[in-house]
Amino acid sequence: MRKTYVNQREIALLASNIPNENTLELEDIPALFYLHLLNMGKGEETFDHIVVDEAQDFSPLYFTLLRQYSMNGSMTIVGDLSQGIYGYRGLSNWDEISALFDQSTLQKENIVQNYRSTQEIVGFTNQVLKTLWSDKAILAEPFARDGNKPQIIQLPNQLAMERAIVADVQSLLADHIQHIGLIVKNKADCQAISQSLGKLEPPLQVITDRDAAYNYQGGVVLLPVDLAKGIEFQVVLVLDASAEKYVTDYDGRLLYVALTRALHQLKVYSIGPLSHFLTTAKEYALFHKDSE
Repeated sequence: MRKTYVNQREIALLASNIPNENTLELEDIPALFYLHLLNMGKGEETFDHIVVDEAQDFSPLYFTLLRQYSMNGSMTIVGDLSQGIYGYRGLSNWDEISALFDQSTLQKENIVQNYRSTQEIVGFTNQVLKTLWSDKAILAEPFARDGNKPQIIQLPNQLAMERAIVADVQSLLADHIQHIGLIVKNKADCQAISQSLGKLEPPLQVITDRDAAYNYQGGVVLLPVDLAKGIEFQVVLVLDASAEKYVTDYDGRLLYVALTRALHQLKVYSIGPLSHFLTTAKEYALFHKDSE
């Protein structure tokens, strides 16, 4: 049997029409701006100091451009390579931008203290880091706050997962949990499952665009990983962390981001076998296989 490297959705995307006229992809803007600088110059505006957060999601060209506007190269660059969710345009190694700066003044610091999640959740997500980065993994150090072990539930099909999610969310709401995040891999998954979970009460919030993500005020919300980044939830339910869903290193980083959104409780569902990124982490969780 011939091995397939892309799925039907990806094939359709490759065959889709060219974007609307007069629109630009975000990835094209730095190159176009760089051409503008070469042609027109940058003017006289510079900044004493520039701070870049979530730096792992920007390409080296972004930093080349920012460096042009930095007085004396004074910049603070903060990021986590393990949370790089834009694999096609981000950094894979900090050395990719180190050469842009004066090596005599360049300082690198690893900040490993985690104040967000319980010790049990940090221990679990550290195992995912080890799978992602092997001996290069920089593990988080948890704050002294105990909680329940993460839970992993392996289910036979989509319907069984949906039923389990509804029951678990209703139980959490009965316990007066105010912030519950249901995280899926991408926007398509979000749209596919939102109707099935429409029976929840109070109604499920669905976030599929960036502006809505930052207006989250609490309640039960369904959203893709890229919009969950930067948001914290009392309880996180990660939907379908299966071997079929999370395969590549890029997928692994997405999964890591989803798992690390949890403050107090973390529950992971899988339709069929677990993603290999959870093989070691599974030993740090309560595992249940439901065969119906």
